[in-house]
Amino acid sequence: MTNWFRSRPRLSIFLGVLAGIIILLIVLALKPFSLKETFTPNPAQSYEDALERIQSIQAEESNFDLHPECATKLQTQGEQVDAVIVFLHGFTSCPEQFAALGQEYYDLGYNVYIPLIPHHGFDDRRGGPLKGLTERR
Repeated sequence: MTNWFRSRPRLSIFLGVLAGIIILLIVLALKPFSLKETFTPNPAQSYEDALERIQSIQAEESNFDLHPECATKLQTQGEQVDAVIVFLHGFTSCPEQFAALGQEYYDLGYNVYIPLIPHHGFDDRRGGPLKGLTERR
């Protein structure tokens, strides 16, 4: 086997470099990461508090040029219930993605919350609001 590698030096170097790159990628993929920011949980203390926060978000969204179907959706039974369903829409989508499914859970007695992810749901369907977003450091 050693003779085979000696008879093909270029191939041996290429395979060695390739193996090194693969090992490096595996090590980087398995390396744990940490968030650069710390977050403090701030859960709502009551149904009324949660409702007020969501209404505040909806009011703030009214200042943006959103597609009519893409605002944050809340379907509430009018009181606190045992379970709440929260749907998060896909990238470049909006809450309308889960409107029908949310209605089914609402009809079963759940409160349903479908928030609009920031920079999504705008009338500009070409992704303009998403352009220029970068990783925060």
